[in-house]
Amino acid sequence: MTAKVIINELSSQNVSLHMLKNTLYRIHGRDSALHILKEICLERKTPETRQHGMEFLFVNDLITELKWLINENKHSTDIMDRSWGQLYDVYLNYKLQKINVSQAFEHLKSVVLVTGEQECYVDLIQSILYFDSHRFSMFAVYIDRFKDKLSELEPSLLKDYLDVRHKYLLFRYHWRNNELIIARKYAFKILQEDLSPERIGKIHSSLSLTYLFEGYDAAFYHIAEAQAVAEKYNISALKFALENNNIPFIAAENGRVEGISTLDSSEIAHLAIARGEKDKAISILERIQDPSPFQQYYLGLAKEDKSILLDSYFRFVNEQSHYFFARLPLRAMSDLDMEIVQ
Repeated sequence: MTAKVIINELSSQNVSLHMLKNTLYRIHGRDSALHILKEICLERKTPETRQHGMEFLFVNDLITELKWLINENKHSTDIMDRSWGQLYDVYLNYKLQKINVSQAFEHLKSVVLVTGEQECYVDLIQSILYFDSHRFSMFAVYIDRFKDKLSELEPSLLKDYLDVRHKYLLFRYHWRNNELIIARKYAFKILQEDLSPERIGKIHSSLSLTYLFEGYDAAFYHIAEAQAVAEKYNISALKFALENNNIPFIAAENGRVEGISTLDSSEIAHLAIARGEKDKAISILERIQDPSPFQQYYLGLAKEDKSILLDSYFRFVNEQSHYFFARLPLRAMSDLDMEIVQ
């Protein structure tokens, strides 16, 4: 069945995009269903395809098509289309780093909200903005508001995808808080969803890091899963991140560095430390201006310097509220038999 035929049936029988997605994925498989649904969204025959279609395109990483649909909606004579177009325009510009957190908040204020769905979506965006700016007390308020509004929405494709986004935020939040059982629960639920290969690969990539302190094999199971996705779908950005960040990082932390290389200078230093080449690592790391907490951790590790390791620990905690990665300098100080006072 072609996209055109399905589009005509959708228009004549008032079949929801939500129902159609579930049916197409079962009958045609993900890739064929994705193509058909993309065409349906771009035809813009119904309010649902114009408005919920943007979320479908975003979640499936169809950014070129999303930009086009946003622009069409922003210039629509329908106030609902315009409002949705403006909301996705704000969020996409933020994700593409064209505007910062403060600008995103300001732009959201100028959008006239028409429906409860839009109010729910705005709470999601605000939750993300607070999370990304490490304002976790406000994040907690808005993620609860978002959850409450989400539960009130009628079943739809939009609701399904917003629920996935809710799970993803909670995965990141609980991981950051070192609440790994809860974090992984959300990640594994996300892996059961019909998402783009890139998003599935990224979840496996993140999951690999949650097993950092549980052994090389546990972490590399998810690395292998992410690599398989990257290879099958030729996702070059994911391949690059795995090869130059995740793999050398996990390998160095577990002392399994034979045959491992990277183009990332910090991870070159990290691997050098694991190989006992501490002078090489120090030479690389001391050239870095305004080092990150990770780079400070590497330098403290190379120099066996408690003060640098403590600085790294407090930066992970105070600047990023990342209690999981704060375990790295703590473990280093313990391994070096340094007295730890928290």
